[in-house]
Amino acid sequence: MKSKNPKKLPFPQLLLAVWRPYRDLSVFLKPYRVRLVLGLLSGIGYALINGCLPLVIQKVGGSVFKGGMSQAQLISGVGQNEGPGVDKVFWICLLVPVIMLLRSILSYGNTYCLTWVSLKVLRDIRRKVFGHLMEQSLDFFNRSQSGRLLSRVLNDTRVAQEALVGITGDVIKEPLTVLAMVYVLMRIDWKFSFVTLFLFPICLVPLIVYGRKIRKAGKAEENEAGIMAVILQESFAGIRVIKSFAREHFQLALFDKSSNVQFQSSMSVQKSSAIVQPMIETVSAFGVSLALFYVYFGHLSLGKFMALMAGMFLLYEPVKKISRIHLVLQKCLSASTSIFELLATEPTIEDSPHAVPLISSGGHLELKNITFHYGLQDSAPALEEVNLTIQPGQKVALVGASGAGKSTIFSLLLRFYDPQQGSVMIDGQDLKNLKLHSLREQ
Repeated sequence: MKSKNPKKLPFPQLLLAVWRPYRDLSVFLKPYRVRLVLGLLSGIGYALINGCLPLVIQKVGGSVFKGGMSQAQLISGVGQNEGPGVDKVFWICLLVPVIMLLRSILSYGNTYCLTWVSLKVLRDIRRKVFGHLMEQSLDFFNRSQSGRLLSRVLNDTRVAQEALVGITGDVIKEPLTVLAMVYVLMRIDWKFSFVTLFLFPICLVPLIVYGRKIRKAGKAEENEAGIMAVILQESFAGIRVIKSFAREHFQLALFDKSSNVQFQSSMSVQKSSAIVQPMIETVSAFGVSLALFYVYFGHLSLGKFMALMAGMFLLYEPVKKISRIHLVLQKCLSASTSIFELLATEPTIEDSPHAVPLISSGGHLELKNITFHYGLQDSAPALEEVNLTIQPGQKVALVGASGAGKSTIFSLLLRFYDPQQGSVMIDGQDLKNLKLHSLREQ
C-alpha cells in the first residue's frame, strides 16, 4: 500500500486541490473549537500589537532623543517648552515594557492554545487511523508492508496535524501582521517604506530558490525513513530466516544504503537551510546602508529611523511564514491524501446486514465443498473441494506437509477469510450469517 505523492501544483490549483482534504481534516478541530478560537484571537492581538510597535518606538525615540539635547537641557526644557519633562519621559519609556509584556502574553496564549489543540488533534487522528487498521481483514495486512503502515500512523498523521493547525493559525495571524505593519510604516514615512519594501522581495528570493531544494530533499528523507522502517521491521520479524540462510550482511547492506540516502538528503536540507540566513542578512545590510543614506539626505529623526528599521525587521518573520504556506499546503495534501485513502479502505470480511450474534456454540463444525486460494498470481489453491465434518466433543488432528492447508482451515473457521467456493458451517449456520465478534469470542 504505497501512497502516491501528488506533483507540485501552482498555488491556485493547490488551494483547490487541498480544500477537500483540509475540510475533511477540519472535523478533528470541532471538539476543541473554543481553545482554537482563543488561540486565534491571541494571534490576532499579537499581530495588532506587532503592528503598533514601530509607532511606540517612534514615540519613545522622539521623546528620549530630542534633537541631541543633553540630560540637563532635557530637564530644563520643561520650562522652555523645548521637550517633555522627566515624568513624561518616564511614562513614555514605560510603554516599551508594557507593550512587550502584552505582546509576550498574547504570543504565549497563541502558542499554548494552538499547541494544545494540535496535540489533541494528533491523538485523535492517530486513534482513528489505528482503529481503522484494527478493523481491516487479514488479506489487507498480507498485501501491506508493516513499515509503511507504521509510517502512515506515525509520520503522515503528524504532518497532517501540523499542516492543519499551522495553516489555520498562520493564514490569519501572519497576513494581518503584514498588513498592520505595512500600514504603520507607510504612515510614518511613505517614501522610505516604499523604497525599502521595493527591495524587500529580494530577501525572499533565497527562500523560494532554496525552499524548493529543501522540499525535494525533505520528501526524499521522509520516503527513505519509511523504507528504513520496513527494513527494520522485516529484519526483526524474520530474524530466524535471516540467520538460517546467513543473510545478515545482505540486510546490513540494505540498512547502510538507506542510511546513506538519508544522510545525503539531510545534508542537502541543512546546506540549503544554512545558506538562506546569511544571504538574507547580506541583502538586509545593503538595505540598511541605503536607509542610512536616506536618513542623511532626508534629515530623518532618530526616533523615526529606529521605528522604520524595527518595523522592517519585524516584517521579515511573518513574510517568511507566508511564503512557506504553499509548502505546508503541499505537505498537507500529500499526507491527508494518504490518510484518507487508508480510511477509505474497507475490510473485505464484514458482518452482513442480516448477521445475528452467536449466543452459544454446540461445537458442530462442517466444511462443505471448500475451495480457497489467497489471491496470489499463478498460485495453486490452498484448499480445493474440501469436505470436513467435526462432531461436538470429537478430537481431530490435522496432519500434513507445510502448505497442505492446515492453517488455512483454522483461518476459515475463524472467518479471517471467506472461501471462493463452498461454505463453512457451525451448528448448521453459515459463518457469513453470524456476527464476527460473537463468533471469535466462542
